[in-house]
Amino acid sequence: MKTRYKKVVRDLTIEYGKNFMLVVTIAIGVFGIGTIMESYAVIDREMRANYMSTNPASATIEIEGNITGQILDGVRNITGIKTAERRATVRARMNVNGRWYPILIFIIDDFNTAELNMFRHESGEKEPGNGNILVERTALGVMNAADGDSLTIKTESGQPKRLKISGVVHDPSLAPAWQEQAGYAYVSMSAWTKLGETQPFNLLRLQVSENEFSSEHITTTAQTVSDWLTAHGIETHEIQVPAPGNHPHQGQVTGILKIFIIFTYMILALGSILLATSMATLMVKQVRQIGVMKTLGGT
Repeated sequence: MKTRYKKVVRDLTIEYGKNFMLVVTIAIGVFGIGTIMESYAVIDREMRANYMSTNPASATIEIEGNITGQILDGVRNITGIKTAERRATVRARMNVNGRWYPILIFIIDDFNTAELNMFRHESGEKEPGNGNILVERTALGVMNAADGDSLTIKTESGQPKRLKISGVVHDPSLAPAWQEQAGYAYVSMSAWTKLGETQPFNLLRLQVSENEFSSEHITTTAQTVSDWLTAHGIETHEIQVPAPGNHPHQGQVTGILKIFIIFTYMILALGSILLATSMATLMVKQVRQIGVMKTLGGT
């Protein structure tokens, strides 16, 4: 090996610990940026595609009272409405290992004809029978249960009921159950009433026929439906218009990923500063050595 190369190698290895840490820091920064950027691109694309596959409603109107079949048919005939469905949500509690946790029970009008905010069947029954419920797959861990197990649920009436998990579904529109620390269950209205419970269809879900990604158009159309309901003696409580084309929790996920991207760029920037400082320190040491070599006749 020529003397010049020996000198370069020794200059780099004389403080191998510090130089090794610099290499690791730069590698982590570059790897982190690549990984987070790729994750951001994949999650942003797949989360939206997965959510849109459920055929989400453009707007939801919460009313006072019950949405009858006649009212539902009338709403479907309003100009600008592509389809409409009625739903209901019951907040209850479930007993898991002696402790009570919240559970959301989604009451479906007809499992076979549902078109909006659909969920995918994974195992067991496609439509729960009397005394049975379907459970979202992420809720099984919170419930500490499996397909075929039974669960004690207490509703507002105060009467605990033993319900059997007869099937598992996947609902991409919901936050993971472990994140909310709550259960998700699905039941038909006929089965719910046979349990002695009373719950009207108080949620009207709409899908517009045009400009489906325009929040302004959706809001205007939903307000038209609300005015129509008011004219027919039905009081509306709230009109909910989620961001069109985006998962309800997409903003939270992308926000967290953006924070990770900022931190990885900071790591890379700090690593670059350390590298530049170390190289400057290394070059300062060469001044004395170059002077010695010139004194000895080096070129």
